[in-house]
Amino acid sequence: MMPALAIQAARTGYEKSVVIDDISFAVAPGEFLGIIGPNGAGKSTVFKALSRVLPLWQGSVAWRGKDIRRLARRELARHMAAIPQFLMPFPYSVEEYVRMGRYPHRGRFAPLMSEDLRIVREVLELMDLAALGSKRINTLSGGEMQRVCLAQALAQQPELLLMDEPTAHLDIGNQVRIMDIVKGLTQTRGLSAVVILHDLNLASVYCDTLVLMHAGRVHCQGRPETVLKHEHIEAVYQVRVDVLPDPLTKRPHIFLRPPEP
Repeated sequence: MMPALAIQAARTGYEKSVVIDDISFAVAPGEFLGIIGPNGAGKSTVFKALSRVLPLWQGSVAWRGKDIRRLARRELARHMAAIPQFLMPFPYSVEEYVRMGRYPHRGRFAPLMSEDLRIVREVLELMDLAALGSKRINTLSGGEMQRVCLAQALAQQPELLLMDEPTAHLDIGNQVRIMDIVKGLTQTRGLSAVVILHDLNLASVYCDTLVLMHAGRVHCQGRPETVLKHEHIEAVYQVRVDVLPDPLTKRPHIFLRPPEP
């Protein structure tokens, strides 16, 4: 089966400084892939390379076998939606902001059709935002804003979703809500998802595959039980941990060891 997205031997950075080097992994249709690693490992730079924000110096990123550099941005946006970590949006209403997700299908200045409006309504309902449709997004809480950003991305009807730390600064309830929705879409609609996460236990519960990064390279990759071993975590994060199977899911769960007296 052809991967939905594949990054191969990617090398890039900023000005003359290399940030990521020889990065390779692939995402299958319907797969939930998590990118983990400490601060400064290069995770957000990989996100920018995958979403064509940052050009590659070497290597390639391919969407279903096609180099994304050869695809028009509007065409790419019909297949791939990206939610960056930091947004400074204008004070649109929630519904106006979500409607923008239909632009790749209609054009920026073309009127939305009844089908577009139906999709927007469905997404607002899915994200529990229908009651907030007229509210200005600059007045929203962090959890509400994250749901609005995801709603706009889903309005694109993408086959692939890229998210950079979507659960950062959210309480546990909003973290679970966001992850439940994305996981559900991978299972019911075949959506592929690539999500950068800091919470290793959250990554263990939701991700099918993990890519653990360290110092701009892939330290290891595979299923959570392969990647989330104490030797990998201690080597990359420089902390002492215990890793035990969750009693319900059997997925690995990480416990920090207290400092020795």
